[in-house]
Order: sequence, then C-alpha cells, then structure tokens
Amino acid sequence: MHLHWYDKEVRPGRKVGHLNLTDSDTSRLTATLEALIPLLPPEYASGVIWAQSKFS
Repeated sequence: MHLHWYDKEVRPGRKVGHLNLTDSDTSRLTATLEALIPLLPPEYASGVIWAQSKFS
C-alpha cells in the first residue's frame, strides 16, 4: 500500500490524498480489499466491490 498525500490544507470534505494498493497476486489483493470494507464508511463498499470485479 502506498499513501499519496496531496500536501493540501485539511478541511472538512476535501480530498487530501489517496491510497494505492498493488499486488501481483489478484486473489490476495481481492482479499485485502474485502478486509477493508468493514473499516471504511459504508458509502465506499460499492467502490471496493467494483474494484474486486475487475480481477475476475
């Protein structure tokens, strides 16, 4: 996992960075994404599921 920080002032609702997950093993990457779902706000689940669908 790599954190890309935009070096912006933190304000409510403002995107200040993103995380990149990479792995040559798509099964492991899919499992990692699955493990993230309960740790993220509910509105992110559909994005994680979409990303997982790209590996099948």
